[in-house]
Amino acid sequence: MYYYKLKKKTIICIEGKDAISFLQGIISNNTNKLLNNRAIYSTLLSPQGKLLHDFFLFREKNKIYLDPVDSGVEKLNEKLNLYKLNSEINISKKKIFSYFLFFGKSINKILGLKNKLGEYKKLSYAKVFNDPRNINLGLRIICNSKKEDVEINKIIKSKKLIMNYDEYEKTRIMNCIPDIDKDNLYNNAYLLQYNFENINSICWKKGCFIGQEVTVKMKNRGSLKKKLFTIKSFTKKFKSPEEIKYKNQIIGSTTSHFNNIALALLKINKISNIRKKNKVIII
Repeated sequence: MYYYKLKKKTIICIEGKDAISFLQGIISNNTNKLLNNRAIYSTLLSPQGKLLHDFFLFREKNKIYLDPVDSGVEKLNEKLNLYKLNSEINISKKKIFSYFLFFGKSINKILGLKNKLGEYKKLSYAKVFNDPRNINLGLRIICNSKKEDVEINKIIKSKKLIMNYDEYEKTRIMNCIPDIDKDNLYNNAYLLQYNFENINSICWKKGCFIGQEVTVKMKNRGSLKKKLFTIKSFTKKFKSPEEIKYKNQIIGSTTSHFNNIALALLKINKISNIRKKNKVIII
């Protein structure tokens, strides 16, 4: 079992009587799923349907917390305030003390979580939740004080967790999980192209959200020409970006990688005859 301590220092808090309805009208997932014991994953798109932000959400009473990548906090905060208009909400940035990833087989049991996507608990020493995208990505831990951080480090020591971010990256790529920074997705990616439909970021039944029209049209028309896949080579290590060829034809390019595995945006009509193993394309 493994852990990694991120350099993350800020999350966003939205509170007020219109908090749920405000988010419901702009993000791709359904805020009605956001219970006190459940975290969800969602995105905020441009009106043209391209990805601007992705984030986890969890709720504590009348407060909703958005947990984006650190590089996206400022832009997301600005965008939320732009859309706020007359909504009776308060949007603020909240400092945190530390942020951990725990991952590996049955890792959730260490902190008393079930093997359930998005399960959330506020413990006496931290906020913890299973990653709602894919259970193989383990759990996330937010500490608000040095005291909480010390408690988590005691658990790391007692359970003999190994610090290894490379193992996390390997798991992310093998499960075809895009990363907005590493895969260069900001304002470049459509959700259906980059596997967001399969990592619990979209609710098709919730009603309108920003960028919905473009996203729904792509789904209904089946107009995708390229899609994100996990690829693997037994003969080389990948780079990113790197052109991917099959029978001397360019079929796509990598977006992020770890040694001999990578995420790659590939032409759908060019991969039908390529060998696959457990949904991984062998190049």
